[in-house]
Amino acid sequence: MRQSKIILVLFLLLVLAERTFAQVVRWEPPGGQLGFNQVSELALVFEGCEPDHDKFRLPAVDGLTFGQPSQNNQTSFDNFKVTHRITLIFPVRPTKRTPIQIPDFSVETDKGPLPVKAASFTVGNATIGGTGLALDD
Repeated sequence: MRQSKIILVLFLLLVLAERTFAQVVRWEPPGGQLGFNQVSELALVFEGCEPDHDKFRLPAVDGLTFGQPSQNNQTSFDNFKVTHRITLIFPVRPTKRTPIQIPDFSVETDKGPLPVKAASFTVGNATIGGTGLALDD
């Protein structure tokens, strides 16, 4: 009987530890290049948590304009593990030809405030689709 209680406690600790470390908020992509004055998409991904839409605020970023996000919800099951992922997809437009950094910030979620690491982008000439050809070409 005592051994089954120990196993149950260890199992509950394992589940709690997994839930504690499973909440992550991050930018996708975390860096790269954006086209000057060209609209691109940046995704803010919430794993294991949901944004608190009433308290949600992005930091102001000099040289970058954020539009209204669309939302994508995804649930996956893998080896008895359920993963919830909410993605806010922001249209963004660089308004300056200088490097852009979205700073570290904290975002309000249903699990409390969570940190978001900085994302850095260079700003180059606007291109046509995924071809890499500049608009001038």
